[in-house]
Amino acid sequence: MGAIVVAIMVGLFAVGLVAALAVMSAFVVVGLKAINVVHDGSNWLIDHWHRRPTH
Repeated sequence: MGAIVVAIMVGLFAVGLVAALAVMSAFVVVGLKAINVVHDGSNWLIDHWHRRPTH
């Protein structure tokens, strides 16, 4: 009976670990996309600023 409880606990721990890994991976992907958007936006701003006509 004790072995069954230990097996269930190990299984739950493994499932929790996989779920946590999936959530962390999603956060990393979202963070990288956000950094990419900010970087592209800043490049657009710099290009736009330099192309501005001077009066």
